[in-house]
Amino acid sequence: MEVVVMINKYSSVFLMLMVLFFSGCSSNPSLPSNSMTSYVQNFLGDEFPNPPISVNNSIVKYEFTLWTTKEKLYFDKSKVCIEKHAVMVGDWCAYNGTTPLYYVESHQIRHPEGGFAYRNVLYENLGDVASPDWKNIYTSLGFITKEKMDLKKKKESDAYKAASAEAENSYKKEKQRLINSVAQVMRSDVGTVICKSENDNYLGLYKGYVEGHSKSKVKVRLFSHTAAIGKFNDTDQQPIIWSAPYGWYVCD
Repeated sequence: MEVVVMINKYSSVFLMLMVLFFSGCSSNPSLPSNSMTSYVQNFLGDEFPNPPISVNNSIVKYEFTLWTTKEKLYFDKSKVCIEKHAVMVGDWCAYNGTTPLYYVESHQIRHPEGGFAYRNVLYENLGDVASPDWKNIYTSLGFITKEKMDLKKKKESDAYKAASAEAENSYKKEKQRLINSVAQVMRSDVGTVICKSENDNYLGLYKGYVEGHSKSKVKVRLFSHTAAIGKFNDTDQQPIIWSAPYGWYVCD
């Protein structure tokens, strides 16, 4: 039997449980028509031989591959769940959001002919959903109730909103700082020292004296150009330039 290894700190323990649990189980048994396993078989159709189904104590483990993005889009893991009047909790289907019925684990793999395919493992309980064996499996797979899932999503949403609000506030503050800086430069007296950093100091810091203003530019006599690597000589002759005020600020 092919085994998919999930790489985490519990993988070896979980793998051992799965091997022991599903060893000696039957293949391709008669299945309830309203099961997720039956849905998968019908979805896959007869174009390719259906992979074997492992069943032990009415618990199914079914590994299958969706070979195209179109199949991935049309594959509906919630259809059977809705028909059973249960709800999806992430990739789980559960009664009342608390009692798991099945789980579809999916991950992307390389298609042999190029592009991507999608490897899936279905775990489904066709019998007693309160059985200890099933509880061990869904606990090992990380099932959480809908209430906990909703709480987790709310915390993530609140954190995202808070981060977005902080970023927006920082943006507004920086925008206002630049506006104030431009206004200050354009109102500055002749002889005022102003500075401009190029590309976060990678190209250094320019310094110059205000020589005048036009409607949209400032006239600057450059006298210094320094950087972390040393001093540049392009301002030794104190060239005069006309520059847009953006990026310039009053300095010492």
